[in-house]
Amino acid sequence: MGLGRGELEAIAYCKTEQCAFATNDIKAREFAKHEGISVISLQAILKALWKKKIKSKEEVGQILKRIKEADNLAVSRDVEREIFER
Repeated sequence: MGLGRGELEAIAYCKTEQCAFATNDIKAREFAKHEGISVISLQAILKALWKKKIKSKEEVGQILKRIKEADNLAVSRDVEREIFER
């Protein structure tokens, strides 16, 4: 399957507690969906933060920057555009 221990534990927790699973990993997303778990993407969370006025667009940009650095995450320009467009 190729999922790490942390991802599997998070999916198991979400299944047990009947809560949504947040991930940016395609394999983990598909596995969680197959297990009947609701999945939400990083993009959706970040977009909701500024649209609901919880954080400014600038603050969300900084959060995304920190996530990219900490997780060595590559985010395409299309995905970033999706996050910050109305």
